[in-house]
Amino acid sequence: MSFYSKSLYQEVGRNWKGLSFIYLLLLLALSWIFGIIQVHYAVSDYIKNTAPGIVEQVPLITISDGEVSMDASEPYFITDPESGALLIIIDTTGQITSLDDIEARLLLTKTKVIVEKGAAETRMYDLSEIDEFYIDQRRINNFLGILKDWLAIVLYPFAVLLSFIYRIIQVLIYAAIGTLFAKRFNASLNYRTLISLAIISITPVIVLDTIFSLLNVPIPFWRLICFLIAMGFLFYAVKVNSEEAIEEQSGAES
Repeated sequence: MSFYSKSLYQEVGRNWKGLSFIYLLLLLALSWIFGIIQVHYAVSDYIKNTAPGIVEQVPLITISDGEVSMDASEPYFITDPESGALLIIIDTTGQITSLDDIEARLLLTKTKVIVEKGAAETRMYDLSEIDEFYIDQRRINNFLGILKDWLAIVLYPFAVLLSFIYRIIQVLIYAAIGTLFAKRFNASLNYRTLISLAIISITPVIVLDTIFSLLNVPIPFWRLICFLIAMGFLFYAVKVNSEEAIEEQSGAES
């Protein structure tokens, strides 16, 4: 109804006080269900079909008193079994000390882990604080099994909470913009009411964003489009709650 209903926006403007944030939380909880299910199947498919080819390349790696050792000749390379792309390099001999001009995303040296986060960001982690640790194929497979079973369950509440915080900040800003619309239409709407109207106004955006994300449909300038859509519905919401609109409706009903 948020896509078209004048009566809904007037009902929200008149009577929704503390209900709007509860509504927003329920809306986000519902919208995230589909995305989390999609993530679950994607992770499960990766663990089932792609991960085994990578895991079977991993040798026994031991860290003792902050120093790495392994039971294979070095440098040791782990590649993507499907594309052949270089993923991980293990070299405790000092022959390779950085990821510069190397396509791998991770380098394990004798005392450090170097991870390429992106084209312009590389992180280095010191292993000196690790006394005793080892990793082998069995440990990795056990971890992947736990990840497959629990990732969606753990991820879902965090996704809902973080998106709820983001949307709250968003509607607080949009409600401030709504005060300008209220002046334009001579609408006696306080800030609390404008927050409720802003929440309903972003409902179409949340619905469309969820659908396009699930369908993996890329849309250029989508965030700007979302802002314009929300502003259009907020403009309409304030207009139908203006004194002039309410007087016209009262006259028509009488």
